[in-house]
Amino acid sequence: MVLGIPPGCPIWGRGYPAKVTGEETYRPDGYISTFVKVESERAGGAYSFGMSVYPEFGYTEDAAFRARLTTLLVDQRALGVVCPEITKDTIESAKTKRSLRVYERANRLLQFMADGTRLGSSANDHERKMPAALAWSESIFDSELTPLLDHLLEAKRIKRSIVETHDPEYPEGFVYFITVEGYNYIESLASGVHSNRVFVAMWFDASMKEVYYKGIEPAIREAGYEPTRVDQEQFLTKIDDKIIADIRGSAFVVADFTHGEGGQRGSVYYEAGFAH
Repeated sequence: MVLGIPPGCPIWGRGYPAKVTGEETYRPDGYISTFVKVESERAGGAYSFGMSVYPEFGYTEDAAFRARLTTLLVDQRALGVVCPEITKDTIESAKTKRSLRVYERANRLLQFMADGTRLGSSANDHERKMPAALAWSESIFDSELTPLLDHLLEAKRIKRSIVETHDPEYPEGFVYFITVEGYNYIESLASGVHSNRVFVAMWFDASMKEVYYKGIEPAIREAGYEPTRVDQEQFLTKIDDKIIADIRGSAFVVADFTHGEGGQRGSVYYEAGFAH
């Protein structure tokens, strides 16, 4: 047990092993600040948090909230954040964002299965790495993967073959393969053709917090889309391939050109122009 956190993934509990480490910082006034880092397949990878926010997600029995929180972490890693931090804003987003629709969950499972596989090779990592497959598909229980797989089979994005096993209790098993149609569909998702994601380009200043959380974000969600924004210094030279890929994978871009005394946000103009 580390820092009073029970064994297992702090989000998903004892049933899912995780490596948990903590760092303590001592202030001159005697206050001890604790920062925790976690490696958890069930959460899709690494994440971190300060102990001050742990009670807001570590003690909840709301499994749907935990699944949405996991999706936010998976999406941040997809943008290149190696170890995303769970903050009060992250928790609030997980509370207010809608759960993924079934077809979105199936698409994400397909992308997970295809990762690292080649045409004609087995895509059974969704079974070998079941906790990560749950994380990617915003699933709560293992049984939820079956209807998602059935949907992908019906859409001919995967195919299934029966194989013999060495288990006398279960003499037959299934091996899955991504079809040509499946790989083509994944390419179309990357191009934004079937995407529900919206890239938000804006000035990430504290003065814009209310504009985003009370205006832009809820409007995008009410329209049935999922907002994505990258909180980092907004300079043209800082825009990397992952941000460009995220713009390509979005249905559309929302660009807010508000700026402070420092002048116009060159990166926002660049992102809007690239999207156009």
